[in-house]
Amino acid sequence: MTSALNPSPERLSPKKSFGQNFLQNQGAVGTIIQETLGGQSVRLLEIGPGAGVLTQRLLEDGRPL
Repeated sequence: MTSALNPSPERLSPKKSFGQNFLQNQGAVGTIIQETLGGQSVRLLEIGPGAGVLTQRLLEDGRPL
């Protein structure tokens, strides 16, 4: 579901002047989570989640946000 609060990745346009980059590679998501968190169950706050690719995976894994 897309909305103003949850835009589709196709609608996002990174602004180079802000140094923005949006995660799109699904394979990288698992690596990021494993390398940074491993088996830890710590509460996270994702700032500027873009399309929410990382947030979605963290929720699917049952990690607290």
